[in-house]
Amino acid sequence: MYEYEVHSAELKRKHMIPLHMEVKARRLSELTRWSSHEGEEFIYVIKGKIELHTELYAPFLLLPGDSAYIDSQMRHAFLNRGKGKAEMLSICFSQEVRLARDATRDLPAGKASGAAHAGYPRSLASRRYVTKRTVLNTSK
Repeated sequence: MYEYEVHSAELKRKHMIPLHMEVKARRLSELTRWSSHEGEEFIYVIKGKIELHTELYAPFLLLPGDSAYIDSQMRHAFLNRGKGKAEMLSICFSQEVRLARDATRDLPAGKASGAAHAGYPRSLASRRYVTKRTVLNTSK
């Protein structure tokens, strides 16, 4: 379970999706599914202890200032392994960014819920091409 802030979600032609994420799940059983999406992903831990799980490698603990770079087609998941908040930046890169249909409903500006890590919202109320954030809450 994660909470996302998606930067510049309104841009139509791009190759990167920058996300600020709060990792809330503390057990794999809390996740409805692992993420898997086209491209590559750079992960940088801002706060807390985050354990990176992938389908091909042993889990790896990341501390503030640590980073990881993965093939994001490989299934992956994140767990909060600290006592407090765990925050990270996730920069997803793909030659062709595909946006989730269910996340493009008309929602209040800057809000979306239920979208998975594999899909990102397409529209915001503002049409300006500046850094904007859309919050996604993937809680069950």
